[in-house]
Amino acid sequence: MTYLLFAVALAASTVFSAPAAMALTLTFSNLDAAGEGFNDEGFATPLPGNDATTLGGQRVNAFLHALELWSVHLRDGGVEIVVEASFDALGGNANSATLGLAQPASVNAGFTGAPEADTWYVVAQANTLSGFDLNGEGAPEVIAQFNSSVDLDSVLGTVDFYYGLDGMPGSDFDFVTVALHELLNGLGFIDLLGSDGAKFGGKDDAYLLHLRDDNFVPVRLSQMSDGQRASAIRDGPFLLWDGPGVVGESAALSAGVAGDGSVEIYAPAAFSEGSSTAHFNTSLSPDQIMEPFAGGVRRDLGLSLALLGDLGWALVPCGDASGDGDVKATDALAALQAAVGSGACAPAICDVDGNGEILSSDALRILRFAVGSETMLNCTFPT
Repeated sequence: MTYLLFAVALAASTVFSAPAAMALTLTFSNLDAAGEGFNDEGFATPLPGNDATTLGGQRVNAFLHALELWSVHLRDGGVEIVVEASFDALGGNANSATLGLAQPASVNAGFTGAPEADTWYVVAQANTLSGFDLNGEGAPEVIAQFNSSVDLDSVLGTVDFYYGLDGMPGSDFDFVTVALHELLNGLGFIDLLGSDGAKFGGKDDAYLLHLRDDNFVPVRLSQMSDGQRASAIRDGPFLLWDGPGVVGESAALSAGVAGDGSVEIYAPAAFSEGSSTAHFNTSLSPDQIMEPFAGGVRRDLGLSLALLGDLGWALVPCGDASGDGDVKATDALAALQAAVGSGACAPAICDVDGNGEILSSDALRILRFAVGSETMLNCTFPT
């Protein structure tokens, strides 16, 4: 069963594919017309890691970089995931503006390979789990929109998007961080509840299954009445995510975490469409990329990656150069080849000591881990 959330025309799309070395194939489909958005031909000074000399070219490079940073952590299901994106004048004022929006193009239930029966999954995950393109070849799985007004002085003053890849935006908004955040919404960090607490199409969704509020009986939102859910999604620090992956990583938090390791979800008393329930709470420390308000550079996927695992995405573990879900001796060889320049491996996978570069010592660590020695793998999240 498929339910369409957002329909768009594809005829004018131009497709750019991110680098082929990724585990999951994420493909960027550019919806902008000639001369605008991703195709803006205005001159731009080259930036660190981004040598394009047009504004549109820099936007393309930065967006592809965000796709690559995400894709290396998700195992390939054999189906291309099309991310359709555009820049549009979404407006704003001197003090506030929407930076971007993203959502799944559709949701699916009852497909072969679904972890839970009669439960909605966003189409990108449904395709990956099933191994089939359930919404049709070439159709988008994720739809994203970014605010071109941010690059004008009439919105947010002199604060613009920064399209460099080095994570050094100064007073500007780091576009790669914004894109990573929005992509995550499209990949499943999103609830399907209405503001009245009603389930979308009368069914559970994969995200809903991990939400809990101990102030209610029953405590699980999936088991509550619509009225109870409407109250729970406005219940401040008491709305919690208790999926095992996030709980297992929550020891890194000094705030925003319950005694059992469950993590607070954003649930202000005044419901905020698009923000409530679909983000971590602003109380988390250190800050996480999936908090509702932009600020600073957050390239570390942290708890957000663990949350995708809770939803049922197959994650690529640290040291797994092949992306098959298991760390083996052959992965050590791939890391060694990357270290000496005769092969490629993403630093987020093969820099297992977290020092910022892939060395022969990383290959040795992977080999020791693969054969069962007591060796810790600690991958870094590069900019």
